[in-house]
Amino acid sequence: MQQRMPQRLIFRTFMAVVAVVCFATQAQAQSPARQQVATNLQQLHNWVGEGANGQRWREYLLSDALQTELAKSPEQVDHGVLRAVLDQYRSDASGLDRPMFVAVRESLERWLSELPISDAELIEMVRDIADDFQPVTQQEVAAARARVAATRAELERFLSSGTQENFERWKAFLEWDELLGRLDAEPQEMLKLRSLDRHLYANVTGTEGRRFRAFRESLDHYLDLVQTRTPAWQNYVYQQIFPTEKAADSELLAADNPQAQYEQLVARLATELSSYAESNSSEVGWRIGRLVGLLDRVGRAPEVVSAVRERYWKPNFFGRVSERVLNAGVDNQVREVTPVHDNILGTSVHGTAVLSGFLKLDLVPSDDTGRFAITLSGVAHSNTVGYNRGVQIFSTGVSQINASKQVIVDANGLRSTAAVARVCTDTTINCISAKLRIVERIAWKRAGSPEGRGRTSGGSQGRGSHGQSDERTGG
Repeated sequence: MQQRMPQRLIFRTFMAVVAVVCFATQAQAQSPARQQVATNLQQLHNWVGEGANGQRWREYLLSDALQTELAKSPEQVDHGVLRAVLDQYRSDASGLDRPMFVAVRESLERWLSELPISDAELIEMVRDIADDFQPVTQQEVAAARARVAATRAELERFLSSGTQENFERWKAFLEWDELLGRLDAEPQEMLKLRSLDRHLYANVTGTEGRRFRAFRESLDHYLDLVQTRTPAWQNYVYQQIFPTEKAADSELLAADNPQAQYEQLVARLATELSSYAESNSSEVGWRIGRLVGLLDRVGRAPEVVSAVRERYWKPNFFGRVSERVLNAGVDNQVREVTPVHDNILGTSVHGTAVLSGFLKLDLVPSDDTGRFAITLSGVAHSNTVGYNRGVQIFSTGVSQINASKQVIVDANGLRSTAAVARVCTDTTINCISAKLRIVERIAWKRAGSPEGRGRTSGGSQGRGSHGQSDERTGG
């Protein structure tokens, strides 16, 4: 009976979780990006021809290396080789802006972003960008500003297409005039737009439309680029890189030293990725998300941003569940009749055991995972007959059972710890039957002796009873 308990606990735990959350699985189909790369590469080869010029292009673009990787399975593809090929297509060589070359480059970028990447390859990829710092340029800021102007004009045309009264209400709600007035302010003052653009994210019917979305996205990107020049941004980045250190005087706080700060950010990202590969900690994952977000907000290292997100992407779920709700999915009252068939020191034992108990679920505090414990408290009453060389032993037993098992839910799914059970048993021998009286007396004598109690393996004793405690740990 003790051996059956873990399986029963696992089953009921699983049913309790399924009652709250439905886990979906997704089958990964092979992306068509690889086939597109092969097709575009073949078209490029046909276009450049087999002559000397075509051979020079093949050598410069590492076409042989790319074709070798195309022949491999997704798990065997060398990301370093593909990135080296991609670097050639992105170089400044004259002619690479023509459609045939662009088609290969874009399809290769898509394929590379979809390929599975190992933790070690990802960490190495992050370290490789440490020397690739590029400051935000005036051209980037100007382009972002033009995008804001275009999306603002589109939103205004949409809002003014209705009644004037409705347009005025929207302008008042969005604090439109003040918002537009701050677009031409100094960078430090412009950051106050952050307090105004909250209306663009309000849970109000209409703000989910594409024109609202385009304007707020362009505005956010513009503000991200502008604020990189402010001490406040430098201080914010410092706090994300060193979350447990006080932002005291440091060269990293200097607004004129963004390169040193970028290098520190990349180094910290590589460190956190190494830690996450070992611990799978949600806290470390949160810090990785913040660091990757910093790169993304200013449009830096897009390949790394994409690779990190693709590597650790999983369907998201967030829920708050009380113990009362979880317990509603558990069959609290337990009553189970189990046949007993055993052999104890040569005695064949048969009978029935009836378990009556209570199953309870308790949430367990944890910083990194969801945990809950399933606890079973109950009493098992047994009625058995033992057979040994013509002797029949009629006995009853009462076992106090306390068993528990923890279930853990994290990014890898659901798993459980080993079950722990404590059982205290009182066994009473009610009758011993044999063909000869002398055999009965010998049997009673042996059952009542310390040696006999050990032989019964359950604490059996003569005409009375006694208890035995047993603790077990199982899988």
